[in-house]
Amino acid sequence: MGTTEATIKGDRTLARLKKLSYLLQTLLQLGAVSVFRIFIYRSLLKIGYYRQTMKIKEFATDGIFFKISNPPIKPDNLHGSEKIISSADKLLCGELILFSHFDYQFQGCPDWFHDPFLGKTYSSNTHWTRIDEFGFQDSDVKILWETSRFSWAPTLAQAFIISGDLKYIKVLNRWMQDWCDKNPANQGIQWKCGQETSLRLLHFLTAVKLLGDENCDPVKCAQFVERHLNRISPTTQYAQAQRNNHLISEGAALFIGGYWLTVQPGLSTAQKTMGTKYHKKGRRLLEWVGENLIYSD
Repeated sequence: MGTTEATIKGDRTLARLKKLSYLLQTLLQLGAVSVFRIFIYRSLLKIGYYRQTMKIKEFATDGIFFKISNPPIKPDNLHGSEKIISSADKLLCGELILFSHFDYQFQGCPDWFHDPFLGKTYSSNTHWTRIDEFGFQDSDVKILWETSRFSWAPTLAQAFIISGDLKYIKVLNRWMQDWCDKNPANQGIQWKCGQETSLRLLHFLTAVKLLGDENCDPVKCAQFVERHLNRISPTTQYAQAQRNNHLISEGAALFIGGYWLTVQPGLSTAQKTMGTKYHKKGRRLLEWVGENLIYSD
């Protein structure tokens, strides 16, 4: 065996040992149970289980999310009202602040698949299980997720409460419908991550809470909530395995979203039963977080 061949073989052996070392460190840090949960998740992903049980579904196109029939009462001496109005007006002018720092300018509705830093747009009409979140060339997938976290929804709701100007509600409805039209449930990158789906749902429900249930279309809003809960729940074991803030977001979304369904008038018994199931599951997950991820110090 020549010197060069021996060196190559030695390098390969060293690389395998390093990989094995990393795997062992991961096993020790996460624990055998967490590693098993990841194995189950990836196995179900590979055999197409999620693709078969979580079908792509279009959102309803008729109606609007928010119909203001009973305007919320403006709180007295609301702190930061001028800042809220300023932020909302920037949204109306086509300026969105990404990651609380970077300006993203657009016309009409935001492009939900655009990376403004690289000027690239990515879109996909395939199931989220077929998408590699790390395969977007030079783009960071978090940039593509940012506008779909819906941080703008509570801002527009707050601006309406402060000003009473329906222009904020009109934009909120327009952006909501545009997002739903372009992101059917379980289709595309915006459904890839359970935590991202949870953050979007939590921001939406915050806007609903601000405006009041009586000012929301119960059928349209319930469909939005249900489809998010149906995406989040099946993969919480993966979030649990990571032992980080993913499970907090997903547990909170299930807990709050599930409860919201149970108290909405006019929903079917099946919908309320679903809400109760998700509400209880969310509580169990949050209790698990408190017992396992919050330390005594």
